[in-house]
Amino acid sequence: MKGLWQQLRVPENRRRFLLSLAVVLLLLVVARFLLGIYVQRNQELDQKISLLELQYEKSMRIIRSGKKIRARHEALKRYRRKLIADRFIWDETPSLAEARLQRLLKDMAAKSKIDVKTVKILPHVTLDGLEWLQLRVNCRAEIGPIVDFIVQVQNSPLYLFFRQLEIKSISRRDQRFFYLNFELAAATRMREL
Repeated sequence: MKGLWQQLRVPENRRRFLLSLAVVLLLLVVARFLLGIYVQRNQELDQKISLLELQYEKSMRIIRSGKKIRARHEALKRYRRKLIADRFIWDETPSLAEARLQRLLKDMAAKSKIDVKTVKILPHVTLDGLEWLQLRVNCRAEIGPIVDFIVQVQNSPLYLFFRQLEIKSISRRDQRFFYLNFELAAATRMREL
């Protein structure tokens, strides 16, 4: 290395100055590189802190609204109980619910002046989270009371539905009376959520 400096014939104090300048420039480049890394890390940390602050604020809002959420949950539970009480054929046991449905059917039939011949309880069906009671019923009546009965079932505030409905004449000679055969389904309970 000494030979190179001698070939260039640079005075000694100038060599020291250039060497010092090169060291300072190297230190400046290294310092600039380290400063860039430091600034980048700071930006990443600032972004993480901002994200955590947002998550914290959201969590605090949820915690503060906890009373409202509990109140809404209780209101929904009350509505569910009212819905079951008002619209479902419900009792303490499935057998009592079936008896209640049969009583309701006989009351509607008596009101419409329909003669119920047979009532058969069919197995329960679960569909879309609801359990359904089912009855197969055979009746006899004139067409006017049959129409009244069908309208009465369809306008009932309870969840009652005809699964099958058949109206046929008793005989060709007596066209005044008809057989009414149907399967009636009634909502009895919801699957617990």
